[in-house]
Amino acid sequence: MVSNLCYVLALLAYVHIRATIEATPTTEPRKDLKIVCPYHLNTWYAPDSRDYLPEVIDESQCTHIVYSDRIRYTDLAANRSLHDGKKLFYDRVPEFRKKGINVSISFFKFNGYEFAKILGNSPENRTDFVDKLVGFMEQNQFNGFDLFWGCRSCAKEHYRNVTHDEYFMDLVRQLAEKFKPRGWFLSTFVSIGEGVVHNGFDIRKLSEYVDWMTYHPIDSPENSTALIAPLYFYPGDVQPESTVNFSVNYFLERGVAPHKLVLGVSSRAQQYKLQYVDKNGLNAPADQQFSEYFYEICEKVAKNEQWTVVHDPDRRIGTYAYFDEKWISYNDVEDVQNKAEYIKQNNLGGGSISSLNYDDFEGRCGCGKSPLLRALAQSLRNDGAAKMENCT
Repeated sequence: MVSNLCYVLALLAYVHIRATIEATPTTEPRKDLKIVCPYHLNTWYAPDSRDYLPEVIDESQCTHIVYSDRIRYTDLAANRSLHDGKKLFYDRVPEFRKKGINVSISFFKFNGYEFAKILGNSPENRTDFVDKLVGFMEQNQFNGFDLFWGCRSCAKEHYRNVTHDEYFMDLVRQLAEKFKPRGWFLSTFVSIGEGVVHNGFDIRKLSEYVDWMTYHPIDSPENSTALIAPLYFYPGDVQPESTVNFSVNYFLERGVAPHKLVLGVSSRAQQYKLQYVDKNGLNAPADQQFSEYFYEICEKVAKNEQWTVVHDPDRRIGTYAYFDEKWISYNDVEDVQNKAEYIKQNNLGGGSISSLNYDDFEGRCGCGKSPLLRALAQSLRNDGAAKMENCT
């Protein structure tokens, strides 16, 4: 009887302590949270691209800017004249360093894994590339390099090759050894797709070499409607590995420190063409899938009352909207705020909007300029400002 009473009292004490802990929010803002702002030059080559000049970037919202260029990594010295031309972005983007913002260079369509494989079993060739990259960065005043890691085979080979893993890891190791004494940043992106992190790959070791890894969601199915990286699993989800929570825990369970993960929030939208107009929910049959940008979607939805917008009241998933045969999944302001809270609750390293160029940087939709970026920065910093409202 006494033992049972002791057990009950102990259980009540645990419940009380647990409730107290969960009821105590963390209001003290972390000063080490990264807000990574990718800026892509490749949008200049698109025929419908809007002029997003470097000076448009609101540096007060960013801790790091990652400038992505269509670069020839086999001839680094030629890139300034080949791609920069009269725009002088190699001068204009690094100017943000004078304002206390870190600026990294990233090579569009540079695949670190493929490049390491091309260099083969020659550590000397990898060393030569790293030395040339360091000279390129010093010349152009960049203090970071973001290693694009798109796939381990780029559809040329689909089998795991341990030797290529070793080449890739050696390239990253050499970069880290050159960067750390200079105080430079080395970053990459990760996904749980088989083409990126396959069974047996030492993701923990990679995380130790880099300063952060930006998590990107895996691709969604093409023949049925699906959300862009929902936070949590929801009933009827046919792809649970696409959720943010699943992927984050995948990396944590494999030894990646939480502060090394930066959560990427997409500023793209997925649009589908429905097979049946009356079947317009999740997992509805669809014929096509293609990408649009948030600034395009928010104009469509905000200025056309015929669109039906669906929000999850439990905040497990993101937003989707439909009109006639069109179906769109995207992140709105509230979705970004929810993901920022997830970042803080799980002690992750920070957040990133997938591209500043695709945000509504002109403020056409009623949420002000760059609403996704501002929602992320405001939520991560707990700056005391009035909470932003949705405009879609």
